[in-house]
Amino acid sequence: MTGSAKSFEPIELENPAGPNLAFVGRKLFDGDYHDLGFVRIYETQGGQYVLRQRWSRRPGEILLDRLEIGATLDSLVALLKPGRSAGEVRRALGMPDSITID
Repeated sequence: MTGSAKSFEPIELENPAGPNLAFVGRKLFDGDYHDLGFVRIYETQGGQYVLRQRWSRRPGEILLDRLEIGATLDSLVALLKPGRSAGEVRRALGMPDSITID
């Protein structure tokens, strides 16, 4: 599920490893996958990107809980565990599935 048409608004995200993160931005992606957990990706008004991910196999067992900030969308999506679900996230964001080189 994507939300790129949303306008920028104040957002505050819980940071499991430190102070919460507050910014003006918009949600680009919001999804839940068995092998990635819930994934939310935001774009800040200043042009940075934010990844919020929480993954657990069963209640009380958290395998991954993170908040990451990146200069590019590609750098954040690259942090996701490789596989079919990460590919679905890339496609939902309109990112290419392959890179062409000479």
